[in-house]
Parts: sequence; C-alpha cells; structure tokens
Amino acid sequence: KTQRLYKQMIDEIVQLRPKFSPQNIMMDYERAVINVFSKKFPNADISGCFFHLCQNIYRRVQHSGLTKLYADDPNVSQNIRSLAALSFLPTSDIMSTFEQLKQQFPAQGQPIINYFEETYVGIKSRLSRPRKQPKFELDLWNTRENTIQECHRTNNIVEGWHNRLSALFNCKHPNF
Repeated sequence: KTQRLYKQMIDEIVQLRPKFSPQNIMMDYERAVINVFSKKFPNADISGCFFHLCQNIYRRVQHSGLTKLYADDPNVSQNIRSLAALSFLPTSDIMSTFEQLKQQFPAQGQPIINYFEETYVGIKSRLSRPRKQPKFELDLWNTRENTIQECHRTNNIVEGWHNRLSALFNCKHPNF
C-alpha cells in the first residue's frame, strides 16, 4: 500500500472515467492514500471514517496491554471513548476539551492519551509555540459536519462490499 500504487489506481480510474471528480471522499487513516487523493482531487472534501478512528484507538488499547483494564474499569473505558467523542465537537473546541480530558485521564491510560495527542491533535510544545502537526489533521477526523448534514460518518457500507468481494474471490486480500 504505497503512494505510487494508489496513484496508479486513481490514474486508471480517471482514465476509464475522465469526468470522475468526487466531491466527498471518506477513507481509513492511511497517510499514503490520503496524500494521493488530496493531490488528485484538491476540491474534494476528504474525511476519515469514525468507525476506523474508534478502531485505531481500541487497537492502541490492545497494543498497550490495557484490554482487561478497559473491559473492567468503567472510568478508564469512558475516558478512552471520550477521545473518539471529540470528533463531534466544533474543531475550535477540540483542543481545550482535549486538555480537560488529559487532566482527568487515569494514569494507567497514559499510553492512550499520548498516542491520541501525537496522532490526532499534535503534541503541545513546552514553549508557547503551537502544537506540532499531528499525523491526521483535525478536519480529517472531525465528524461534526457530517453528523449535522446527516451524511455518513463511516465507510462501513463499503466494508460490506469488501466482505462480499472477499467471499467471491475466496480470499481476504485479492490481488488485481
């Protein structure tokens, strides 16, 4: 899954459908595909999938060895789920709300808050400089407008199509 491969794929689609110009694109959190689509369709509104945001956070819970704590401690699980809930706020309120969450976050959940800060909001500088650029910008993972506009917040409908395609080819990741 490289930028070169995604670019070839998009170029093929555009060659087959020269007028293809999506207005809205929802995708998982893969930097390579985000870069290619952003460059190829600069006027498109690109958003991240809420389901995959939640999945990424939970995978970090698993990676950090906190699965049992997450399941057993309602305070820890609520705080962790609150991170994904930030995506429903106006972008102007996310940083201050994140800082409030960070202050009340249980010590055991520190690896999760650190991951979220680095990946989605940017690490705060010790000096009075702005935060470092996160891996995924606020506008990408913020679902507020999609919710207000009653648009999809997830690409799970596509996941169903992928499952049928996998069954048809009798493999999870068919090569074309």
